[in-house]
Amino acid sequence: MTLVVDGRLTIPLYHGTSDLFYESIVAHGLGGRNIIKEMRAVELLGYLISICRDSLPYDEEWLVRMNVAERIVRQGVTSGGFNLRHGSAYLTPSSFTAMNYATSNQYGSEALEYVMQLWYRLRERDISVPRVVSDIAQPLIEFTARPRIPILIKLEAVPANILAAENGGDAANILQRLEEWREQMDDRLFFTMCQQENFELLKPVPMGEAEVFQIVTSREHQLSLEPYGAVTSYRRLVGN
Repeated sequence: MTLVVDGRLTIPLYHGTSDLFYESIVAHGLGGRNIIKEMRAVELLGYLISICRDSLPYDEEWLVRMNVAERIVRQGVTSGGFNLRHGSAYLTPSSFTAMNYATSNQYGSEALEYVMQLWYRLRERDISVPRVVSDIAQPLIEFTARPRIPILIKLEAVPANILAAENGGDAANILQRLEEWREQMDDRLFFTMCQQENFELLKPVPMGEAEVFQIVTSREHQLSLEPYGAVTSYRRLVGN
């Protein structure tokens, strides 16, 4: 199967996040609003890192987390190719990759995940923060305090010209690589190979062109999908 026909991908792309962002995505389209920037999450993370380093002891595991948090504050791509830029919407041909991201980051964003980890670590140890930091944090704390579930957004026929490589470069090489794999492999191997091939979305995609699912984790830690509309109707009914 040809990967791109009439300028659009013939395979679906996926975005994993939390339904904390759902209302914004519906209103502005996927990639249409940068809530991370609006809420100054990366700026707040920088403040929290400084306070944690000055006020808290940390073990080897915590040191690793702090190093990742510092890289997020720098908002770049590591020498190993790991993308630590946040605020844009990212898409992947692998539903597994998107589902894993959504279930690994309970707030739907890696940047928010680290902000909240540091915030609650300080709160648990009764470390006060300066007023300027608490003022920045308050809207974000209220935003993340709402009920939330991980969701998967599935997009069909995405225009190739609104995609960049995850690191911000041209998507042509990724598309060519996917095209070659598509011709050479069966579906199972193809989508396994796609797990690290991600795109940055350059223009908003209206939600009328998307399917949305709740990601459900079983007791055996297996992931499955349910229609998101049915889930939200139930939550409204029971008041959650």
